[in-house]
Amino acid sequence: MDRRNRQPSIGALAIGSLLWGTAMAVTVLIDLRFWLDGHTLNTNGLVALYFAGGLAGFSPARLIARRIAAEKPFTARVSASFLCLVILTIAATAIVFAISFQYSNGYYHPSAIGWMWPFYIAASGIAASFQFLVMGSRYFLPTGIPLLALASYALAKALR
Repeated sequence: MDRRNRQPSIGALAIGSLLWGTAMAVTVLIDLRFWLDGHTLNTNGLVALYFAGGLAGFSPARLIARRIAAEKPFTARVSASFLCLVILTIAATAIVFAISFQYSNGYYHPSAIGWMWPFYIAASGIAASFQFLVMGSRYFLPTGIPLLALASYALAKALR
């Protein structure tokens, strides 16, 4: 059987997603404790947000990295894993933030229901994603870098 056609099992994807989501939740928790000394009212919400982003971003990252670099040398597999994990974890977390932003602000804009509703959803989703990218991405650093390197190494070994 060709290695390129072998799909990872659902269990492996689920376990990897849970581990990566937990790693991202721990990252934001450590960074909140370090930078804000725990002085925030939204700790549980932020930990849940980053967990959901890591959970949602891991499986597509693994599948795309496998598609890009399955038959390549080990360094290419590590690089592909690193790049896919960074992009898809941040994108998934930004999307989860945009959805929660839309849900929480929908109560304040009852006139948004109607023909303008799709434009309102799109504009607030873009604004929320940008807001997360500017202000929320900092919580992945510096704790997330060693975890990202370790996960990229483990994914590269699993891609062979």
